[in-house]
Amino acid sequence: MSPSSVSARVAQTVLGLSVMLGALVPGVWAQADVQGQWGAVTTWPILPIHVTLMPTGKVLAWGHDATNNTTLGTIWDPSTNSFQTTSFSNADLFCAGHGLLADGRVFVAGGHNMADYMGLTNATVFDPTTLAWSSAPAMSFARWYPTVTALPDGRILVSSGAINCNGCNATVPEIYDPTTNSWTQLTNASLSLPIYPHIFVLPDGRVLNTGSYELPIPTRALNISTQTWATIDPTVLDAGSAVMYLPGKILKTGTSASSASPFKNSAATAYVLDMTQGSPAWRTINSMAFARTYHNLTSLMRRKCGHQLRKPSPPWRPCRSRACTTPPRCFCPTAGCWWEEAENTAPAASISGMPKSTRLLTCSRARVRPSLRRRAH
Repeated sequence: MSPSSVSARVAQTVLGLSVMLGALVPGVWAQADVQGQWGAVTTWPILPIHVTLMPTGKVLAWGHDATNNTTLGTIWDPSTNSFQTTSFSNADLFCAGHGLLADGRVFVAGGHNMADYMGLTNATVFDPTTLAWSSAPAMSFARWYPTVTALPDGRILVSSGAINCNGCNATVPEIYDPTTNSWTQLTNASLSLPIYPHIFVLPDGRVLNTGSYELPIPTRALNISTQTWATIDPTVLDAGSAVMYLPGKILKTGTSASSASPFKNSAATAYVLDMTQGSPAWRTINSMAFARTYHNLTSLMRRKCGHQLRKPSPPWRPCRSRACTTPPRCFCPTAGCWWEEAENTAPAASISGMPKSTRLLTCSRARVRPSLRRRAH
């Protein structure tokens, strides 16, 4: 089943989206200061598939409007637990890639052109100060499920994304320069990458590709100035999510999620890569307690650990029962071990770190428990 088909089907059955607040209730868990604790459930006005924490402390979220091919979103203020409707009528930004510009504006690349794997050339910007949407110049290639990466010089790299069919991915990366409001194609860096590739900026300025949402691939680094790729580790190790938990150090876990059969079972495997070493190569570490696909790895404050919210266990194909979820786990890089967090009974689809605290906002396609607060270390 394709990703947006799953979204549409589940969206039709959901009356509202529940979101957790950060309020703590004493005594619910005996070890809340160790495992974290979930707050009370509230209802969101939309199904937030895309979620971005803005520098203002507010959260921008939007979903999928299959009927009108537009974008209906909301702005959540966690300090007041209030919502403000926001909409963008020029395009459906479902299945886009997004990140933050250096000035705090939200940058969105691509989107959904009425059907799965049908991308958009749109580049869209949301201003957290004026709360207004605007269009930037269009990309040269339509993109559906691209990855947006903020570069150290303030420019934005856009990689991969389906153009108009399954497997018809944009091979040429494009760079958006907000100072000139213009695009540059990296034609010499052309490479076919699966949709939503995992991309990280290394301390030396190169860009590292460690895997993808959809398929396992070799690990390569891109020198943007020379537009050349170099293979870092040719060993193909699958993973559904990845995080840079320290500068130049990557953790990846679980299994990627192919949208087409044959489907594969989830895995509990975990690997680390240290790009600060002379000859970097993936190293197997202790596996997670549960096999996972469609999961998220998130770096917590002070880089103490990468936090993984639970996602469906094998087989990875989406389902709606509680048996399809597993407790979240926290990874400590210094000890190389995992420990269990407070359990949340609803699967999560989107996550975002909350400001000024060790809290996470998690948003689901069904019932959600989105705010996890941990003890400060």
